[in-house]
Amino acid sequence: MPSRDGHVQAGPESRRRNAIAAACLRLAVIAMLVGGQATSPPGFGLTGDRLAVTALTAAIAVALTLMVVVRLWPILPRRWNDGPAEAVLIGLALVATIALDMVSDSGPAVAVLMFCVGAAAVRHPLSRSLPLLLLALAGLGSSVTGLLPPVAPDAQERDVSLCVSVCVVFAVAYAIRQRRAATAAQAGEAVLAERARIAREIHDILAHSLSAQIVHLEGARLLLRADRSPEALDRVERARELAKKGLEERAGPLPRSATTPSRCPPRWTRSPGSSATRPARSAPSSSPGSNAACRPRPSWR
Repeated sequence: MPSRDGHVQAGPESRRRNAIAAACLRLAVIAMLVGGQATSPPGFGLTGDRLAVTALTAAIAVALTLMVVVRLWPILPRRWNDGPAEAVLIGLALVATIALDMVSDSGPAVAVLMFCVGAAAVRHPLSRSLPLLLLALAGLGSSVTGLLPPVAPDAQERDVSLCVSVCVVFAVAYAIRQRRAATAAQAGEAVLAERARIAREIHDILAHSLSAQIVHLEGARLLLRADRSPEALDRVERARELAKKGLEERAGPLPRSATTPSRCPPRWTRSPGSSATRPARSAPSSSPGSNAACRPRPSWR
């Protein structure tokens, strides 16, 4: 349903499916990283560069796993689960990935680096994703600027190309985020416009029905003053029929885009021993977001 600012908010089930898909993607990245580092030199081990590769690969895998845990099973306060915790984990993964690339100079580390930059741009606003981009560029540019000695003769040229690639990935991912936001805003505006149209139709129907009832009841009052009870009763019956017709038109089916309650709307039922009607609570619908099974039906008999 749309929020106050017009954006469409995903339901719990949709958010859950998105979180599961993101978790599977991160687990696939972890498997790719571990498998790639195990088959590329220097590989895993407990001495020298192998120990560094093992520790850095484990750190990246832990960071990506914690991203999965934070998204699927919120364990932190809400203000942290909404993004800051994941942004911190992406930053840690970026640092470990850049260090791993300097140690092993392997393709899996570069792939994980691109994934982290893209995830930051898609998942987080510019206030969080831009510092992560700058962190990645600073790490890659350390050998280009001479802050760190190159691990290979062509390392500087490679790092320059990686910086350009990181910027391109970030720009594309951020464009995807902006497109999604624009699509959500358009969908929210369409839903709000449909609700406004339905509200105008309901207003017109009720205004016409109430105006006709006022005319008939005023006529019935004048007829009662003239002791013409049968004609007055006929006027009252006509007003009653108009009221029934107006409520039946009001209780008709609405488009799905304009009906997103979590439970059934109230029905109008007659109170025992009374001629007045009152709203009665109905049972929750069988499927969230749909009121087809509990459509309000007027009851006068």
